[in-house]
Amino acid sequence: DSLPGLLVKYFYIKPIFRPHTRMFLRESLRLLRKEVLYYSVGLQDEIYQTLMAELTLALPRREMHVPGQPVAAEAEPQDLVTLHFTSRRLLSEFKTKIHSRIVVIGASCTGLSFIYTLLALPYIHFTNIVLISRDGVPDHPNVSDHTWFADRLSFLEREYMLFRLPCKIRIIEGNLVDFERTEKYVVTDNGYVEPYDHLVITAGRQYTVPKEISAPKYVARNGVFPLGSKLMLEKLIQHVRESEIYEDDLSHCVIYGSSLDSFCTITALLQLGVKASRLALVSPTVAEIDAEGGAFRDPAVELKVEKLCEAMGIKFYKHHDLERMDYNDDNQLTGIYIKNQSEVLLEDGEGSQRARRSVELPCTMFVYCHEKDIDPAILSAL
Repeated sequence: DSLPGLLVKYFYIKPIFRPHTRMFLRESLRLLRKEVLYYSVGLQDEIYQTLMAELTLALPRREMHVPGQPVAAEAEPQDLVTLHFTSRRLLSEFKTKIHSRIVVIGASCTGLSFIYTLLALPYIHFTNIVLISRDGVPDHPNVSDHTWFADRLSFLEREYMLFRLPCKIRIIEGNLVDFERTEKYVVTDNGYVEPYDHLVITAGRQYTVPKEISAPKYVARNGVFPLGSKLMLEKLIQHVRESEIYEDDLSHCVIYGSSLDSFCTITALLQLGVKASRLALVSPTVAEIDAEGGAFRDPAVELKVEKLCEAMGIKFYKHHDLERMDYNDDNQLTGIYIKNQSEVLLEDGEGSQRARRSVELPCTMFVYCHEKDIDPAILSAL
């Protein structure tokens, strides 16, 4: 009685009357003298798609955190719900249904924001939105066991679960390998052929190991791991847990990168059980990051973090670029050579300049998180 509206727990309407669902809801509110109808749905709940088509998404409220005030406890993932509503005024207006086939390539923040904007429109209902992504909808950072990336996701966890409702979008896991402009369809690497009316490519930039560093066919099989897809991270974790080679103190694990993701990777590897003495961070020179005050955007903070890591035994090689990588006869990584770009070129007795000295670093694992680029498969398809 205290709720200023109707809360829907169960909903059923015979198929012959489904086209009149809107009128049925409007008359129910009129007869019960209510103005608003609510419907909350979680991932484990049964979803009534006929009802959802007539409702509007209630955007979660974002609360600002005041320094010194306690932070409200986050709800458990199984307790999160999305709230939908409608009112007598909204039901009296016509809601346009768009049946155009909208295909979004890539689950980047841009692609998910585009889909979220479409789903939040109160006067339009999109019936055919398809997301094609290599990992589907990636897990929210709050539910991940290990944090490999800096938290740059712009969605709350309760906002993020909207993408997992099957009545909202259809998800295809796979990589784009080809698309036909004339016939209007896309092809994925796992055999899906998806037609489209509107194609939106938001693949984003990802860490990709350059070909001159390691041949693509040997990536993840010889100890070289680009910090990227869920499959690659699973192989990295398996490599750490199953390889007996980490019993050797000389078998370093090298993290190559200058961004905040490299420090997140160090934290994740420590959580996986890799000893700090075996970790080495090689940070190449990046003018944009140096101009902004380092990875933490504050030189004082970065200095304190480096001192803390060095006290734990982690080795730092700042302003070092990768020169080459060495492999054994089985194509397994054995070491890398790096050189300091901040060193002044040495001169011999005759005054001619000599090359900078290289540093040999034995390692059996190399995590690449330096430069991002668009997926080469998508570029070749374009």
